[in-house]
Amino acid sequence: MTTRLLVTSDTHLETADLPDALVTAVDESDAVVHAGDFETREVLNRFDEGAPLHAVHGNADTPAVRDALPRRKKFEYDGVRVCTVHGHRTPDVAYEAAEMGAHLVVRGHSHTPSYNETGVPTLNPGSPTRPRDAPPSYGWLVCDDGDFGGRVVSLDDETLIEFGDVG
Repeated sequence: MTTRLLVTSDTHLETADLPDALVTAVDESDAVVHAGDFETREVLNRFDEGAPLHAVHGNADTPAVRDALPRRKKFEYDGVRVCTVHGHRTPDVAYEAAEMGAHLVVRGHSHTPSYNETGVPTLNPGSPTRPRDAPPSYGWLVCDDGDFGGRVVSLDDETLIEFGDVG
């Protein structure tokens, strides 16, 4: 079975007025991964309305969001173990993911999309609302029978990064 996960981070919104492309992505995903910095409980609730949400809090989240979410989280789809952490207090997220037995770590904080295969592969989807040095972006992670792949896309669906064997 193949699972398609929306991966996002650093939405930094006070209201749940998400960009249209992100709303569509949330609605089309099998699950949502958010690596923190929702900012408010209203935004967290919007992501938690549909598909299963796997999320952590970030450094800019309100106390209500921090109280509702862990600092790091591990979950699994189709044989792929994923560790999610915001990254602001984690000098080596790949080490932390390896410690948790993860195949992939999803992180945020920098607002810049990236994919790094050193150690445990690390995916940062960038930010759909406050990007740095890149267009507003989010990612797709496809998990299938222990393999994964995907891409980071702009809000205009331009591929910025491709990774992995599945996708």
